[in-house]
Amino acid sequence: MAEKVWTGDLHIHTTASDGDEPLKVLLAAKNANFDFLAITDHETIDGYNKVEEVRKKYGIDILLIQGSEIMSPNAHIVALDIHKDISGVGTDADVCRRIRKEGGFVIAAHPVWPEFKSSYWDKKIFHKLVENKEVDAVEVINYSAMHGFEPNRPVFDFYEEMSSKGEPFSITVGSDAHDSGRIGKCKLFVWAEELSGNLNVSSSLISVESFKFYKLGNRQIFDKEIQVKNSLFKDEINYLDIWAKLDNRKEVFNWRKKIDFAPCVLINDSFKIDDCMNNLSKANAIRLETVKMDGWKGPKDLNAICYLMWDKKYFYVIVDVTDDIFYQPYTILFTTFMGDSIQIGIDPFFSEIMVYKGYDGVYEVTLSSTSEGHKIHKIQVPKASGEVRGEMGKNAKLDVIKRNGGMLYQASMPFEYLKPLCPELGKTFGFSIIVNDNDGLGRKGFIEWAGGIGDKKSPALWGTATFVKG
Repeated sequence: MAEKVWTGDLHIHTTASDGDEPLKVLLAAKNANFDFLAITDHETIDGYNKVEEVRKKYGIDILLIQGSEIMSPNAHIVALDIHKDISGVGTDADVCRRIRKEGGFVIAAHPVWPEFKSSYWDKKIFHKLVENKEVDAVEVINYSAMHGFEPNRPVFDFYEEMSSKGEPFSITVGSDAHDSGRIGKCKLFVWAEELSGNLNVSSSLISVESFKFYKLGNRQIFDKEIQVKNSLFKDEINYLDIWAKLDNRKEVFNWRKKIDFAPCVLINDSFKIDDCMNNLSKANAIRLETVKMDGWKGPKDLNAICYLMWDKKYFYVIVDVTDDIFYQPYTILFTTFMGDSIQIGIDPFFSEIMVYKGYDGVYEVTLSSTSEGHKIHKIQVPKASGEVRGEMGKNAKLDVIKRNGGMLYQASMPFEYLKPLCPELGKTFGFSIIVNDNDGLGRKGFIEWAGGIGDKKSPALWGTATFVKG
């Protein structure tokens, strides 16, 4: 069997210590196209059990590794593939030995921190642990600590020193994510025939002894110089630029950062859009919390919660809008956004590794309640989809219920009108949403989730959604 590339992160925190919610962690990892993930909460392995429970509930296909981050007297040690809590066992070396005794794998976490936070690592102790082979691998880049190359140079210099002696140590990287927005910022690439059962972390899978970057698009492996830096484009703050130098040529790849992510929850065949309020408990709410308007008076002026659901035929978008004044005098395709309405962005071609080519690869859909009826308009379609702009086909349905202080929008959009987006468990697609406000004196502005629709048309700023089980 030929080797494949697998990607993941070996240093993640959850609410079992000081990290994020399990579902957010899993969706962020899925959106990053991860194959494996190590849950390493401080001083406890309980985080793994909670994440595994949520993973099974939503049918998210990712291999989880049980572990924890242990604070020894002078260091932070990541222990992988352990199945009981380890703490209070003596010296730094004692902690490493106890982890191995329990069958675990020992990683020295963020050893560069002595340059900045003296309470976490002692450089001499770090060197001694490595030289005495008390650790199995060293985290050469920790995104949450110091994620650039230059601050981590002392670790790389030590690696070169040990290599010159014929004793190179295994290296790894980790996001050390305490909030899910950092997941995907730092990736570990490993080569193996398959990942099954519990990842055998003591194998060569994470013994990455040279810098390699695997471009999924044309399956080329770069083993030369790799640099990661923030984008120079101020408006595109969601980009990381990865420069891979190979044979004196420069290839540039843009990695899309997810600023938001959401579950799109599978519902059963008996689901009725007209009775959607009884089904919303099955979906996780998306709260539109970014306000882009002058004179906003608070949630009673404009507020919204969105729910995403799916089945084999339909993509459902339910938006519960609080709005003190409803005003929608517009009816024509490209004008309804100027009144009270909703704009949705859907990117069926979403890819974690991509060079963005423009707004002609996505859908933009408006939902509006007009004097001519409730309308679902496609105002932008992907060129490659074969779809055309205009009112969505006859099988699409929008119900709008006017209530005291707001509106409830219930949209059912057949996947046949959103090609090539298809209902596939675990699939991730780009998504963004805004709610427009007009109180009768012109468009006041909007509230949004993610971005990239109202201020500027930029799917690079969109969030993502993932099809998960109910």
